[in-house]
Amino acid sequence: MPLAFIESGIKHRIKQFIAFKDTSVKELVGKRELNHRTLSEQLTEPTMKLGYCLIYLLADKYEDLSLRWLLTGEGEMIKDTKLKKKADRMEKRISEQEYVIEIQKKLIDQLEKNAI
Repeated sequence: MPLAFIESGIKHRIKQFIAFKDTSVKELVGKRELNHRTLSEQLTEPTMKLGYCLIYLLADKYEDLSLRWLLTGEGEMIKDTKLKKKADRMEKRISEQEYVIEIQKKLIDQLEKNAI
């Protein structure tokens, strides 16, 4: 696949994400030492190469942005971070409960041995 084709897809997805977040390149850059006009041109001018600074800024500022989607177009635009956090908490809780069950089994085994 030609690099220009890949780059135009990434530019398109960046524009989609900026619109989804109801923001602008200028807001994205904010007080950082990057020229928002240059970044805007990178997104609109087909001949301008896309700078990696913009991708870095997006990844740094928006944790919910799926970089897989941004770079390849595959998957969902937004990572479901709330769901991931909930799954992590549940996994931890299950692990703790499994530990308690193991201790209880050992205690039952000990009590059964002492009862005989």
